[in-house]
Amino acid sequence: ITDEIPAINISNIQKGVENGLLLLSSKFSHEDESFSALFIIDNNGVPLYRKRIEGDVTDFKQHSNGWYSFALRKEAKNQFDFYDNEIVVLDNNFEEKNRLETVNLSATDNHDFLITDEGTYIMMSYDSQFRDFSDYGLSSDQLTRDSVIQEISSSGEVLFEWNSWDYLDLLDCLNHRFPDDYAHINSISLDMDGGIIASFRGCSTILKIDRNNGNVLWSIGGSNPSLNIDGDPFQEFCGQHTASVSEDGLLTIFDNGGFCNGTREEDHGLFSRALEYRIDTETSTAFFSSQYLLEDSKNYYTRSGGSFFKTRNGNWLINWSRGVDYGITEVSPQENKIVLTIEISKDEKLINHYRAYRVYDVNIPLRINNEVKFLKVSK
Repeated sequence: ITDEIPAINISNIQKGVENGLLLLSSKFSHEDESFSALFIIDNNGVPLYRKRIEGDVTDFKQHSNGWYSFALRKEAKNQFDFYDNEIVVLDNNFEEKNRLETVNLSATDNHDFLITDEGTYIMMSYDSQFRDFSDYGLSSDQLTRDSVIQEISSSGEVLFEWNSWDYLDLLDCLNHRFPDDYAHINSISLDMDGGIIASFRGCSTILKIDRNNGNVLWSIGGSNPSLNIDGDPFQEFCGQHTASVSEDGLLTIFDNGGFCNGTREEDHGLFSRALEYRIDTETSTAFFSSQYLLEDSKNYYTRSGGSFFKTRNGNWLINWSRGVDYGITEVSPQENKIVLTIEISKDEKLINHYRAYRVYDVNIPLRINNEVKFLKVSK
């Protein structure tokens, strides 16, 4: 392993850790060069797969069909002087199969991307538009960026498109980057019935969207949600990332805790947590289920990034990202304790990651006598 590869340190591992692999991407510098790397590592910190990528990479992940993807920033900005990206799709042997962009939108976003079981692609865009913001004391021709969800077929046909301008109340979106990028969509996932769970950090709101007609099936957060939060000791989530529904039907959220619509910041200060709710549409309620705070304290605040996913054995894989020097942790919710801590650093400086995932079946490429063969690793 060359010295350009970051140091991977397992500072804590205990009984009960999930028996899987960890997938993530890093951005760092070495000898005045900036680049990214894709990693799949085991619980001992051994990189089973690593690949250097020239450029800025986000959200390296495995999809349900066994393929992989990551977002790669383009070198040139778009006509509105914003960064654009392309989604690089790899097969299960890490061979590049496609490069995708949204259709007829000004940019392709790098926060999230899905390959559905039907073989379609769901992408996101911060699409630059001139909108009427005169009701908010601004221009009637204000340049902004709408948050757009777009589903396309494998042949590039647009099957579905949804725009935040048509559905969100801008009064809930004043605290983050208003008026530019007012909604700031940062994650999409599919519910068990195929609906899209979409997180809008700029509005501290999560929506479930019908992929057939674009209707909002339910909403949490904001001034007029269809689901009211019940039992949450902090009343609200704010500036969140990675909202998804776990296999047990609970809504999981990495709750950053900033840019709140209510009084949480005034009442409790800035802190981040992993959070889950039980959704009950019959009673129009999101019931608080559980949470995890580092060291059971409100002293840790992730200002941006961060992720939370449940593992196969029910543990919570939490990536604390920017602002918290804790790296990536796996937590046993039953015991309320950390069973794995991973710290990845370069030149003794901790590297922050946008997301971290658990994966269980991987084909590891091995070069033997100048021929590439694949070792299937299943956990």
